[in-house]
Amino acid sequence: MHLAVRPARDEDAGKLAELLNAIIARGGTTALEAPFSPQALAATYLTGPQVITCFVAVDRETGRLLGFQTLVREDHLPQDVGDIGTFARRLYCLQTFQYRSDAIATTFPQKNPAQRPAPSRKPNSYHQPVFGKA
Repeated sequence: MHLAVRPARDEDAGKLAELLNAIIARGGTTALEAPFSPQALAATYLTGPQVITCFVAVDRETGRLLGFQTLVREDHLPQDVGDIGTFARRLYCLQTFQYRSDAIATTFPQKNPAQRPAPSRKPNSYHQPVFGKA
């Protein structure tokens, strides 16, 4: 599978609404709870006035839309802060996980486990910006 990335277009809304609505219906991976019509998705996350940018991932061989990433303005956030969301087909994520893991492992130098900082496990909720130091 060869991936291409391009800006989202209004004509992508139907297929991307199907993709996002399946993620919402499955539950547990997004704060979104209500399904989107293609028109509502385009206005909210793809090409509407609050959209800063949105890109789609496309399988070059089949033309199938594999996912999208959007950056939008939200009224409850400062003007210079955007809310980002990434949504992808589950099959694509599973197929590429090993490739991504290998790429990350070879990109970042390995440290002695004793030298690695402990991961942060602070609770956070969706769509709640965190400002300042923890």
